[in-house]
Amino acid sequence: MELDNEQQNCRKKAAPPRTTRERNTDRDSTAANREGNLVTELIAKVAMAKTIKADGTVLGEAKGYWFKVREHNVETIGELYAVLERLRHKPKSCVIRGVLKADPPERDGDWYVRRKVNFDDTPLPWAMLDIDDLTYKELGLPTDARADDIVNAVRKRLPKAFRDVDCIAQFSAKMGMRAGAVKLHLWFMLGESRTCHDLEYYCRNSIVDISPFRVVQPHYTADPILAEGVEPYWPDHDRLFRLDGTHPTAPFRPHHRKQLRPN
Repeated sequence: MELDNEQQNCRKKAAPPRTTRERNTDRDSTAANREGNLVTELIAKVAMAKTIKADGTVLGEAKGYWFKVREHNVETIGELYAVLERLRHKPKSCVIRGVLKADPPERDGDWYVRRKVNFDDTPLPWAMLDIDDLTYKELGLPTDARADDIVNAVRKRLPKAFRDVDCIAQFSAKMGMRAGAVKLHLWFMLGESRTCHDLEYYCRNSIVDISPFRVVQPHYTADPILAEGVEPYWPDHDRLFRLDGTHPTAPFRPHHRKQLRPN
């Protein structure tokens, strides 16, 4: 299988030092040593981040086919934030909820195909909620609203378990390009590990886009790549930050389908 060519001239930034436990999947794992708090990073041969050109054109994310896999073990919102802070400077990386199988069949050495045959829907203690169809007007906000005011307004409209919980706000690559549009990812730690299927069921019929609750659906984590001379449409210091809530984790009840109702 022919690999994608490298995308040239990516805007490079120095990554912060590592602060969380990580594991490169250079060899197969066994069920005995799998950890249950994993964030799976996929590393492509091409940039996965959006590119914004000088004329305002936005080139979409590359899909990629073959990926290397790095797993980050996170147990707190602080550890999750440290991972995301590093990944925002890695345009070739993205995150998925799937966890690499002990014996993935579609591989070429330490390169893996991003397909469900290689990844399990393992219950995990974190979730990313994608907000893509809201406006400042719908949220009752002025056009010059601060980033934290936007996030707090969105949190009030989330499914109940997420409304007053510590979170990480990550504004997406297109935030600020269209006046009045809110494009936001909110990351949470969960009180109890959940599968993609659980999260999709819980967040249905809400403002949350449920498409990221698929085993191998990319969660794009890098800052946009800006062509020479292009100024950021959204301030870098407001691209990724933490907000406290009353609860450190989303307080899901014991695993029972009736208790996963969002309201």
